[in-house]
Amino acid sequence: MSAAFRSPLVQDAAGPLHSYLRELEFTAPKVPVYANSDAAVYPAASAGIAERIARQPVSPVRFADQVTLMYDDGVRTFVEVGPGSVLTGLVRANLGHREHTAIALDQQGKNGLTALHDGIARRFPGVCR
Repeated sequence: MSAAFRSPLVQDAAGPLHSYLRELEFTAPKVPVYANSDAAVYPAASAGIAERIARQPVSPVRFADQVTLMYDDGVRTFVEVGPGSVLTGLVRANLGHREHTAIALDQQGKNGLTALHDGIARRFPGVCR
């Protein structure tokens, strides 16, 4: 089953999760990390990262806004690592005819390793023959 489990029903878990996350020390990401709860890049500060993660389970998904921001920031390759290819289809629908590559690594009817090799070949078509 593939679904986004974002709901106010888990609001009671947000406080304890945030308390736990505040005890951890996060380092600033070396590459931009995008959150789909607010369609923004994660902050560099550990407290800001903890806050962002704690809000994830109860925040709506702003996937289209996130993909648009990533594209505007220069991202052209989107790789779906997980069950199915729903997000790959959503990336394609969102970006339309704009130049991009969207690759799902879990392809129905394909062995996982075969799907991975196929994804690599689609990402680097001139190198893999």
